[in-house]
Amino acid sequence: MWAVPTRFFEPGEDGNTHTPQLRLDSNGVLHAFWPVRAHKDAPGAIYYSRWDGEKWTLPVDILYSPQGTGILGISLVEDRPGRFRAFWNTWDGFRTSTAFANEMGNARAWSVPTSIPLGETPGAPPAVIILGADHLGLVYVPNSNKAVRHVESMDGGITWSDPLDFYVESSSGIGVSSPGIISAPDGTLFVWWHRVQLPAGRPAGVVYMRSLDGGRTWSNPEEVALGEAFDYFEAANWYYSGGFMRLGNKLARLAAGGIGVGRRYIALSTDNGQTWQQPVNIGLGGVEGMQGVSAAVDSRGIWHFIEQTRGSFATVTLNGTAWSSPQLILSAEELSAYCQDRPGDIENATLGISEGNRLHVFWEGPGDASIWYTNRQIDAPYVPPQLWPPAVVTQNMPTPTSTIAAVTSTPVPVPSRWQIDPAGLGPAAKTDRPWYPVAVGGVPALLLVIGIAAAQIHRSHGGRRR
Repeated sequence: MWAVPTRFFEPGEDGNTHTPQLRLDSNGVLHAFWPVRAHKDAPGAIYYSRWDGEKWTLPVDILYSPQGTGILGISLVEDRPGRFRAFWNTWDGFRTSTAFANEMGNARAWSVPTSIPLGETPGAPPAVIILGADHLGLVYVPNSNKAVRHVESMDGGITWSDPLDFYVESSSGIGVSSPGIISAPDGTLFVWWHRVQLPAGRPAGVVYMRSLDGGRTWSNPEEVALGEAFDYFEAANWYYSGGFMRLGNKLARLAAGGIGVGRRYIALSTDNGQTWQQPVNIGLGGVEGMQGVSAAVDSRGIWHFIEQTRGSFATVTLNGTAWSSPQLILSAEELSAYCQDRPGDIENATLGISEGNRLHVFWEGPGDASIWYTNRQIDAPYVPPQLWPPAVVTQNMPTPTSTIAAVTSTPVPVPSRWQIDPAGLGPAAKTDRPWYPVAVGGVPALLLVIGIAAAQIHRSHGGRRR
């Protein structure tokens, strides 16, 4: 049984909060992060809590935007064993800071936040990947919404390369948004992004490229939806969102329709994305907005997914290649009775697992005014987390400060592993659209402009998907 939903966090009367995130560190400790604006005139902040085995620690603010702007989105990675790196974006750029896992609840333990010098205003939150020791990659969309770009750091985030283009959208009235990047088990890279109609932002498809050689060359862009999902969303004018997810030694390819379209398709690959099984619709139908699907694995190796379906949230399990039926956490009526204390949507659920057998689900309350929570224990072995030893968390601790430090030195140029070489382009993807030449990092390339990308309507903070 799921615990009775509780209001986990609430900002001030005219404040807002949104899109909670859960991260399990490499020692099995579960951490929660979410952006907050305490009131309409307050600077944006990132709040934090940790599951201590029995309860969540008191939520505290750990990072903030002293310029007074709100935080539009956050990305978090464990870039070294026991150390997390946070990236966040405001209306004036990206910033990053690090802290050791045992100290993340202490605002003074985070390193001095530094700006990432892009020379332009970014749009949606960045997608981050660890490419090697101290080698970070960041994929983003500028505020013009006409290109997908990347920067990388070879020195652990101290300096950054100049931005280079993955893709330039040449179609009039079409923009790009919400990029993502992952690495398959064999190192194959996948980059994807959503296409949207401008200026309204109505989704117009999701496309991706992959690289087999560490980013030196890339395949043609292709549609994320495939098989039955391709046909279904083509008939719905590509009103869906999508992307990729790493599930241990498998890859998942996701496509989720917006309100009035619905369905949650997932296709699996066991060979690093060379071939894909037929997609499976794991939704129940009914009210299904354009929500992301998150997943976590229990101590038996069974994957648990959380999705928005039938006007509520449901969990689905994947055991090997066998899918369970969706199980609602609450009916839509029960969810509304608990959480609908004001107008607005209940959305953006995320799932994590602690001790190998306890499921935790956070979601966004109506009107961006609260974070809600429930949990349940499942029939799986208990695996106690291992706290990081003090010797690890006290090494090289940064000097406490509350001042954002901009990068004033010129970043050292580094050779890009992500340049697109025309010789590496594969066979043309399924499309009726023409080719457009673009110069990427000084290397002429022909990139296929695919007209099918995801249905995604953004809030001002970039979190809403309908």
